[in-house]
Amino acid sequence: MHENDKALAKYASQRLLVHLEQHPEPLEEPFSRGFQGAVLFADMQNFTILAERLTREDPVMGVKKLASYLDIYIGRLVDIITEHGGDIVKFAGDAVFAVWEKEGEESLERAVRAAINCGLAIQKQLHKYEVAPGELLALRVGVGSGNLHELHLGGYRARWEMLIAGAPMGDAGKAGTLADPGEVVLSPAASEIMEKAGVGRRITGLRLRVTPPDPAILPGPLHRLDVPAGAQEAFNVYIPRAILVESSSPQAELRPLTVLFCKVKDFRYTKSTALSEVQIIMLIMQECIYRYEGSINRFGVDEKGAILLAAFGLPPLVHENDPERGVLAALDIRRALLSISHHACIGVASGRAFCGTVGNNTRCEYTMHGVNVNLAARLMVNAENILCDEKTYLATQDKFKFTKQTPLRLKGRTGLIQTYQPEDVTT
Repeated sequence: MHENDKALAKYASQRLLVHLEQHPEPLEEPFSRGFQGAVLFADMQNFTILAERLTREDPVMGVKKLASYLDIYIGRLVDIITEHGGDIVKFAGDAVFAVWEKEGEESLERAVRAAINCGLAIQKQLHKYEVAPGELLALRVGVGSGNLHELHLGGYRARWEMLIAGAPMGDAGKAGTLADPGEVVLSPAASEIMEKAGVGRRITGLRLRVTPPDPAILPGPLHRLDVPAGAQEAFNVYIPRAILVESSSPQAELRPLTVLFCKVKDFRYTKSTALSEVQIIMLIMQECIYRYEGSINRFGVDEKGAILLAAFGLPPLVHENDPERGVLAALDIRRALLSISHHACIGVASGRAFCGTVGNNTRCEYTMHGVNVNLAARLMVNAENILCDEKTYLATQDKFKFTKQTPLRLKGRTGLIQTYQPEDVTT
């Protein structure tokens, strides 16, 4: 194996590498596989606030500090999850999702126990962890369980996305948001399994005090695979261009980006959803984003909808008019989805964001953090059609007609936020 291929393996989940062992040729059509398992969600507390403060005080040194903190903290998180047999299938900004698959005829309880034990170890080692003098970081952890689906979607311009879908992903995320920093909270399904096993006692609501499972009955460390020989071409179609064009991990930097968040809110993914329904949404997203040379950072589906995170300005696709490209892509996505009777709510925000690799040499991902990333997400939640922030409006007002909207009070932001809607949105 070429050394570069071996180095790139850290950007793939174990599930993708196993898939490539079984299917070394590039995909020609979407693929899915169902399985049962447990999901762990770990989310850093107040990292965006920390990032904003550091980069505002001193942009150059702030980026270096952020990169250092992430290397230390997320790197240790990766190690703990891997040591407990978990497979990190998704980085979501400053959060991670890891999966333990139920093996053969064994009970789902063993996978849930493994995820819980990992969560307890995370909180024991990383709660109020000092990454630098006076800089303490903490995590919220949630655990879900049940039926999951491994989906391989896309194919437009030979680009594919692998994602894990199913209620346990959303359940773990919800449990995590209900957790206090330092706490592990279980979904109702995971709680029921633990209570039946006699190793948990309900305290209140979703909170369950869990007896640490016996390590002897849990999975050992995850032994990471390399990119299978002969599967390099198939592997590369899943890897972001920012990674492929660099000989090593892209340098952490603060760069201008236009961020687009889109939710297909009338779409519901369940175990009975046809793969073709998800595929057509993915193809629309790909075609509209790639038409304007944007990058898809994340795509996910669950019982609450389909959500896309994309950016304009990530290397190597950088343009002076990236805000304009972001608005054009948003308009095209909405029109295309309406043509197949789906309603999209989209938020577009521009500004500087921290971009770089999070994780370590075992498992990592190229991602972005920033006020504009969070703002685009908040705008999406509040949008009926498309909402743009003021920076996007100011950069594109000579290209589009906008309707000024009633200012919004958004979570995590002080004061009112002025928003704008492109007037030529199809309704």
